[in-house]
Amino acid sequence: MKKLLKILLSLFILALLFFGVFLAVNLWPRAVEPPLWTEADLELPQEKDQNGYYFMLQMQEDPNLESLFSSEIDNGMEVPGDLEGYTSLGFFENPTDRTLFWMDAKGLQPVFSAFVEKYRPQIEEYEKFISFPQFVDQTPILLDERRKTNWLFYHDLHKLGKMHILNQILKGNNDQAYAFWLKMFEQDVSLLKSARGLLTHMIALSDVKADLSLLDGIRQFPPSAELQTKIRQALQDFDPSSFDMRRAVIMEYLEHQSSADAIQKGARKETALRPRISFNRAVFQREENDYFRRLDRYRKEPAAITEEALKQFEQESNKLNYAAGGKYGQLFNGKHDPFWWFFNPAGKVLRAIVTVNFIGRIQEFHHTLEDIQKMKSQLLAGALFSTAPETQKSETQSAETQPAESHPTETKKLDPTEIQKDAL
Repeated sequence: MKKLLKILLSLFILALLFFGVFLAVNLWPRAVEPPLWTEADLELPQEKDQNGYYFMLQMQEDPNLESLFSSEIDNGMEVPGDLEGYTSLGFFENPTDRTLFWMDAKGLQPVFSAFVEKYRPQIEEYEKFISFPQFVDQTPILLDERRKTNWLFYHDLHKLGKMHILNQILKGNNDQAYAFWLKMFEQDVSLLKSARGLLTHMIALSDVKADLSLLDGIRQFPPSAELQTKIRQALQDFDPSSFDMRRAVIMEYLEHQSSADAIQKGARKETALRPRISFNRAVFQREENDYFRRLDRYRKEPAAITEEALKQFEQESNKLNYAAGGKYGQLFNGKHDPFWWFFNPAGKVLRAIVTVNFIGRIQEFHHTLEDIQKMKSQLLAGALFSTAPETQKSETQSAETQPAESHPTETKKLDPTEIQKDAL
């Protein structure tokens, strides 16, 4: 009996020693590095009285609009099968492709009209939305609060706007179509200028690219001389090289910092993140700062991102998941560190949760900007608008062989007979 008691006492003492070592390792005071950025570093454009962002939030609460759009990626606006290809136009390589496109579209005019008429109230609300003089992204930093802003809703509205513009061209309402396009383009650029989060950056850039593709698709049916001048000026004022993902990187970093603050306050609901004694802020901060310094270097020089760099960041994500017990982030062949819980477990789990493939998004953003710059150059290289496909200058001719400015072209309405003749 005494032997058993000695064994139990020894085990108890060992447990106390182990717990003492655990506390000492995790709670031993260490200097915490200062944050790399604060919210002031987001440097948002000055917000005016009329910001379309708040109107968008009101639209998301409108039952008539909520029934049309969904927050789920695979359950958005319902587009008839015949029209699906028209929601994402590509840049036309030659005038003949554009002419054939409109021949097909003219045959679907009843389907276009029915679709647009079905969503007339939503289109009218969208027109109010894009008529705001400014759009400054005010997405909250905290992830839980950020989810209240449904950016897929914005994206679906944009697709609906494109369908409305194509329908107006089919009906011969060129000026209405281009006036709507100009509002849509200016708002998308405004969003891109103020985008905060990663998702906002990617959606804004995608929609700006879609705007230029749409303009390329409709430009053989010119608007009035006044609108032609405004559109050309809007394109000239738009500088793709002025954008990068600085705010997106900072926003992600600040969200991580907010999560770390919440752990220290005991405010995180996740079981693995509740115990404050298992979170070493100094270690977490040092690792986060190191990660985001490297990420920001690639943000400043996206052309330097190589396959090796992408692989390195992916492996790092895998190692973070391995270190966090294999419970979060990307899978690591089902393996995990059996002693992951001994030192800074909450910090490891948090890093595994919040670390995303950001470097891949930076590369994608950079490549899309390059595409947009090429599209802009092709649109402005010659006559932006042409009276007929067969007289239209090639969009791919260089600026040196074309006049820098062009005179407004006479407005041309869509004539299916003429289109068919031009295609022969």
